[in-house]
Amino acid sequence: MTVVGNAEHADPQTGQCIIAAVPVAPNDTVWIHGESAAASARSVLEVGTVDRNADATGVCTYVAHFDAVPANQRGYTITVNRFESPSFHAGEIEEGATFYLHEFPPGSDPSGIGDGDRVGTP
Repeated sequence: MTVVGNAEHADPQTGQCIIAAVPVAPNDTVWIHGESAAASARSVLEVGTVDRNADATGVCTYVAHFDAVPANQRGYTITVNRFESPSFHAGEIEEGATFYLHEFPPGSDPSGIGDGDRVGTP
C-alpha cells in the first residue's frame, strides 16, 4: 500500500512530514479495518520519497506492507494517525492501493478503534 500526502512541511532527512497539521513519519502505525471488529491488521510506514520544495512544503510518499489482509470483508478502511481512508476492497489493497491523506472528521476516534462510526474523507 502507498500513502501520499501534500505536506505543509517536509523533512527529507527524517522522513517526517506535517500534513493537515498532523505529523506523519516513518514507523507510524497503519491499520486496516474490516467491517468486523476482529478483522484488522497493522503495519508501519516506511519512507518512499520526501520531495521538498524551496518553501519547505512538499509531497511525502510512504509505503506499508501487510502480511495478510483480513479475509471475507466487504470493505476496508485504512487509518494512519488522524487520517482515515474511504472504503477499499481486498483486491485493491492486495494490488497496492494508494491512500491520499485527508484530515480525520471532527469528533471521530483517531485511533480507528471505537464505535464503528468512522467516516472517511473522500
